[in-house]
Amino acid sequence: MISERGIAGAASEFGMADVESCIRWLVSTPLTRDQIEILASHLTVGETYFFREKRSFEVLETHILPQLLRVRGERDRRCASGVPAAAPARNLIRSRCSSTG
Repeated sequence: MISERGIAGAASEFGMADVESCIRWLVSTPLTRDQIEILASHLTVGETYFFREKRSFEVLETHILPQLLRVRGERDRRCASGVPAAAPARNLIRSRCSSTG
């Protein structure tokens, strides 16, 4: 699960005053490769338990992805097939949850 501590570490390295400011900046700004690497270093885990924890995928599906889509205004965008833009990611998460559960 993405931790507040991880975001706080990234916020500090990015020179942000707090976690909320960092999150707003992350969802509204295209990141450079260096910024992505900094963020990844604070948010990734060295253990594979993340991929075995159904709750991690549930949080990703119910909180993180919807927030990113809402903030970026992509929720209402549709791809050429008429499938909602979030559907492929949501289906992947759901299939992963059902196989871990």
